[in-house]
Amino acid sequence: MTRIIRIITFLVFFTTILEAQEQEKPSFSVETGALFWAFQGYSISGYYYVPNTKFSVGVGIEGLTYDNEDLMDAAFENGDQLDEVQLLYLARGEVRYHFKEHGEGLYTSLRFGYEEWDVSLGDDTQRVQNGFVSPTIGYIWYPWERKGFLVQPFFTGIFIIGEGRETVQDLEVDLRSFLPNPGLTLGWKF
Repeated sequence: MTRIIRIITFLVFFTTILEAQEQEKPSFSVETGALFWAFQGYSISGYYYVPNTKFSVGVGIEGLTYDNEDLMDAAFENGDQLDEVQLLYLARGEVRYHFKEHGEGLYTSLRFGYEEWDVSLGDDTQRVQNGFVSPTIGYIWYPWERKGFLVQPFFTGIFIIGEGRETVQDLEVDLRSFLPNPGLTLGWKF
């Protein structure tokens, strides 16, 4: 008799889990970093919201050009002496944990990836390559519903993996080992 009760309990439990999983449909979002477009750049990311969890996973690619001394110096030591810094591409993955199951509101995430920079001084251009890891905190807001247009302010701290160093016309240029990075993402969740 105990065995039959265990089997019935297991079947009820298993059926309940399956029904709960069927209730939430998978959703996706396409997002872009607004600040990248402001600095002669590009940004596109795609995210998959895992059903019945508080997680989403995504991939993205971004790039931009710095010709402002303050921005170049923020990214590179001696950057203010360069003529131009170009982030050719940044390819990244991201795992987000949303504090609410529907994906709206506060989240924390871990970004990781690889990037290539061109640093230029006069006629000399050198390439700097490195990896990175970025813990992030952000907030996703849907102005109308929990799908559709989204606005997402965030703050991330970028930790550089690798040397990130190059010499351009006898000037040693080092990518800073930590880069604080606030941002604003706009997107659409389907």
